[in-house]
Amino acid sequence: MQQQPTAMEAIPEGWLAPLAEEIVVVILSKLPVKSLMRFKSVSKRWLALITNDSSLIASHLHHHSVTNRLSILVCADEKLQLGLASYYQDTLLLCNESTVEKFDISYHLTDRSLIHKYRVKIVGSCNGLVCLSLSVTGTTMVLLNPATKESRVLPEPIMPSENKSNFRKHSSVTMGFGFDRHKKDYKLVRIDRFLLDIEGVQVFTKSSNSWRQVRHGLVSTFVVQGFPAVAVNGSLHWLGWDEKMSKSCVLSFDLHEEEFYTLATPPQENESHLFRFKFANWRESLVALEDYNIWLFSNTEKTWTKLFKIDIPSYTFPWCGLFAFWRDRVLLCADETLLSYEHPKISGKRSGEKVKVIKELRKFEPRASYSFQALDYVESLVSVNPTVSST
Repeated sequence: MQQQPTAMEAIPEGWLAPLAEEIVVVILSKLPVKSLMRFKSVSKRWLALITNDSSLIASHLHHHSVTNRLSILVCADEKLQLGLASYYQDTLLLCNESTVEKFDISYHLTDRSLIHKYRVKIVGSCNGLVCLSLSVTGTTMVLLNPATKESRVLPEPIMPSENKSNFRKHSSVTMGFGFDRHKKDYKLVRIDRFLLDIEGVQVFTKSSNSWRQVRHGLVSTFVVQGFPAVAVNGSLHWLGWDEKMSKSCVLSFDLHEEEFYTLATPPQENESHLFRFKFANWRESLVALEDYNIWLFSNTEKTWTKLFKIDIPSYTFPWCGLFAFWRDRVLLCADETLLSYEHPKISGKRSGEKVKVIKELRKFEPRASYSFQALDYVESLVSVNPTVSST
């Protein structure tokens, strides 16, 4: 008995010819990446369209950024007992308020041998691309698109030629990943610090597939370790410390101009909590959390405005816990519980409307100490390779 062709095989090679290219792009841009990956086998034209067409890649990214924003959650616990270090990490994908899935980063890597003794650290997520660090010194970096399952190892950064082993032993590395909208290029920023001195700043660009050193001008300001970069409106932002002024600050890096600048932190109710700031991106504006107060930074006025105070008395919030925005809700973690917090000032609802303020999304296993990280994520067709137009 002759086997009937599948629906995909039955599509004639030239069936799209009568359709305008714009219509095809509109139709395909609304489909999930998983479906488009299957459609690549329909014909050579479809393969080229889905893989290389900048118009489709941009339209697909824009549509899903509006309709299907996700969040990658990293929950980690690291401790030292009897001289032995133990490390636990759980990576999840927040799809909606009723769906939180396991999200195994190592599963998506093309080369499984990259997963070795050191844990996978997520440096940043932007337009569907996830930047990973697979080594303590940040020399093994991977660019990954989990949706298309594309990944590649990036060239190693420039290391100091003199006394490399001593540098690795006493150095600290700070990194951030974001998108330069003017040049339409993805950039990875690396700050090397040796003891108390800035050894150098390097920028990797996806288009050139190479690192280069940039002048930094950092003398008395450094990044507080343990606080990841937040990408907002074309800049990377870290919690910083100004040694000269003896106070905390926001250390920022303009991805287009490739220059550092500093911002003041919001006013503090308790000045003894110098490092109790956490930053997040809300609608391409920088937002800070300090002692349960939510502050919004104005790019025009260069000032902070207090939006509201988180008030959930039935939960205990660790100051180092999770703080992020997802679909106009605040993501928090308290008492080993992932929470979604809705407030009229960020949800768009009027103050008089009844708002469901809090919702439990997931329970975590009780552990001595957790560190949490949330990254904005959207499934996209953006390629990890340097030759394909990004958006």
